[in-house]
Amino acid sequence: MYSKLLRLLFVGLSVQSGLGAVIGDAAAAPPATVIATQQPPVTRNPSYTVVAPSSTRPTTTSSTKPTSTSTTSTRPIQTPPASSIKTSSSIKTSSSSTKTTPTTQPTFTQSNPVLDGPRQTNVLADIKGFYGLPGQDDVIRNATLNATDIQGDILVGMRKKLELFYFFHINEPKSFKKKLHVNVVPRITNTLQLLNVLTQPVVCLNVAFTHTGLQTLGFGTNLADNVWFNGQEADAWNLGDPSTTNWVPEFTGRKIDGVFLIASDTMANVLAMKNWLETLFGTDITKIYELQGNIRPPPFEGHEMFGYLDGVGQPAVAGFNVSPVPGQQVINAGVILVGEPGDTLIGSRDAWAKDGSFLVFRQLKQLVP
Repeated sequence: MYSKLLRLLFVGLSVQSGLGAVIGDAAAAPPATVIATQQPPVTRNPSYTVVAPSSTRPTTTSSTKPTSTSTTSTRPIQTPPASSIKTSSSIKTSSSSTKTTPTTQPTFTQSNPVLDGPRQTNVLADIKGFYGLPGQDDVIRNATLNATDIQGDILVGMRKKLELFYFFHINEPKSFKKKLHVNVVPRITNTLQLLNVLTQPVVCLNVAFTHTGLQTLGFGTNLADNVWFNGQEADAWNLGDPSTTNWVPEFTGRKIDGVFLIASDTMANVLAMKNWLETLFGTDITKIYELQGNIRPPPFEGHEMFGYLDGVGQPAVAGFNVSPVPGQQVINAGVILVGEPGDTLIGSRDAWAKDGSFLVFRQLKQLVP
């Protein structure tokens, strides 16, 4: 199967900026967009990808620093589409009649004993040879970026041990917006939180939206990015795909509106967040696809399947990586973040997208001897 990319947009978290704009009167969740990158497929085996909006066209398989940790240092495990899972909503009472059992929506509560518990150990993987992260005080003193308004997966990458990508379609925009504002936004993990174990959540949560997702939520903007605006299928030729015949079915068309990124250090924690989200939104959303990955076990943690340490070529972002390692390239924040210095289209971006970024999601099947 040929490779496929989906691009989504992360936006800022504050009520004044991105999240507030998407939700309406309330803080809105980071938007995402679907587009294809201009990278040739690694193999001609089944593969598919998702991407999130950034201020510039990505030059690697991901448009933000963290993407490499979630696509090459994890081993994706495909879950079957919901349509392939047999369910039953009726119970036979005789050979000629059935009695339908009413389905009841689980009761939702904002509090959760797992999600609200204290974190005892670092949620981020300790990868030997990988560059270190700045401290909270370093970022605050630098005062160049508002790290509380940037989702954690953009600059930190969350360096996840376990991660679940939950792709969804929005059925009820009005109800979805309200729940996103009231319930989800307080749980969105920002960059500053991740820089200290004491402020890290038990489960990290980020969200991004495709262009169709933003349209569903009332936004028709193209963010000065036609590739994102037109969708991944329109740009399939950049992947060398003559058609979408071999694409994973869930990624064809434009039915994906967004993706939740859920990360933690145990699968029980990840599933607790997934269940919390599904109980919260109920029929307001439909799950299109999910993909779970994990960091490779010792001594291969942080290394991709061919044995190379993943992510060591990532640049340092000005205003965040305040102490780059020798030889590490330093780039302007606007190369990654919308609306920051270095964003070559800064004058054409919508104000609500400031400090958002284009996320590229890519899933590849690699044949490794």
